[in-house]
Amino acid sequence: MNERQVKFIFKKPEDHQVKYVNGAQGGVTLQGEIVINFFTEHPILPESQTLYFSENNDPKQTNITPPDLDGLAARDVHSSIIMSLHTAKSINNWLASIINKLESIQGN
Repeated sequence: MNERQVKFIFKKPEDHQVKYVNGAQGGVTLQGEIVINFFTEHPILPESQTLYFSENNDPKQTNITPPDLDGLAARDVHSSIIMSLHTAKSINNWLASIINKLESIQGN
């Protein structure tokens, strides 16, 4: 039996960025591959904010445009990936092992 070895070198482009995500959305493509869109969820920022001051320069009123942002949130998609079922299973196994290791460190 011949033993085979492959050494992988990891490379990153100069513009590589690390992004924080707190959610994902995706599904199955028409070609039977898995697509995942990673996002960060946060409250909606107003388009503008106007402060009104009294004669002695104390803030007395704020107007926000649009005025009613309650119940609204944004999900900024930072990146999307498409992968085969085989790759998804491999990543699933790897991620499960990392989660188990972290939970054992944290005592969960």
